[in-house]
Amino acid sequence: MVCLTLLLVLFVLAFGYQAWVISQRRRLEAQSWEGLVASLRKIDASCLLEISDNYLHPGSKQLRIEPRVMWKAVGGIAGIGRLWENADVMLDLARYAERWDSSNGRVISEMMRRDAARIKRSLFIVQCSYILKRGMMRSPFHLQEAISSYCLMRGRLLGMYADAHVGRLQFLVEAL
Repeated sequence: MVCLTLLLVLFVLAFGYQAWVISQRRRLEAQSWEGLVASLRKIDASCLLEISDNYLHPGSKQLRIEPRVMWKAVGGIAGIGRLWENADVMLDLARYAERWDSSNGRVISEMMRRDAARIKRSLFIVQCSYILKRGMMRSPFHLQEAISSYCLMRGRLLGMYADAHVGRLQFLVEAL
């Protein structure tokens, strides 16, 4: 009886996940490229790139950016929401670019999906730390990891558009 219940729960979860994937595909197909770009939220990329550079290319002064400076550069808890939303939109834009670049598009999109998962995991930990006021010592490291993944994702997306559809690249750069 327990096995049957467990099997039924797994079936319902698999069916629910499949329905969610189908609804996401339909949502993307119904949305125009211009609509996606318009839904990007503005984030100061120069500050994020500096934080990312500090994380990805450590030098002799590895701790040159203070946590409060990072928090301010992101825009606090509202900025974390913008990073989260933009990660989803950038994934959708990558799916659009896959249509134009069949050779490299799928590989780059998969790397971006992994970046997005890293962003969301790190931002979830930062949000929980912020809400619960616990783990504040580790929170800046997760924030730095999320920002670095966001910058990698942004760079990959811009690279995709430089290769696949240069005509739309300028609009994307302005939106990001």
